Amino acid sequence: MPSPDQAREILTTAIARQALAHVLPDQAIAHLVETGNRLTSADPRLAVILSAAPARTSDDVDATLEKLAAWSGLGKDELEARAVAATVLPAYPGPTRSASGLAWPSTLSRVLGYYILPALTGRRVLALGRNTLRALGIRELEAFAPTSVSCPCGCRSELELLFVPHPSSLSQVRRFAASRESSGPAIRAFLEGGS
Repeated sequence: MPSPDQAREILTTAIARQALAHVLPDQAIAHLVETGNRLTSADPRLAVILSAAPARTSDDVDATLEKLAAWSGLGKDELEARAVAATVLPAYPGPTRSASGLAWPSTLSRVLGYYILPALTGRRVLALGRNTLRALGIRELEAFAPTSVSCPCGCRSELELLFVPHPSSLSQVRRFAASRESSGPAIRAFLEGGS
């Protein structure tokens, strides 16, 4: 683990490389500290719902949690009682001129993901979207299939992961709705502590 000064230098380089004027190194470090503290102080029996970035608005957060709760067959309050939510990035990546309208800060998310990994070891992690997997250094996982993987940070710990396509993606929503009968029970069982 690098010193705080080394971490600040690594984050400054990653942020500058991707021209993210709205994310400052101190903001990224503060987010890491807050996220680490929240995850390590939460009941270890709770699952972690990890998303790559915060939603643009609190309405988007509520909509994502409501969709996830509906798909799992749990109410939103039940979902929040079984899991603690966290994000890899401290802020939503801003709009760009790219075709998708979003420049994904892959280097920054990978650096931050690496530092969040120790707080996730030994926990059940519901990873929302492929960008979350990439931030954790995991290339691909089968959706809705609980998987135990070696922690990519090299600590020799295992992560229990359930990859769920992000519910904010319209194409994923359509595909997910078609497989709701099989995916809903998988999400519910994972959040309840089963596999």
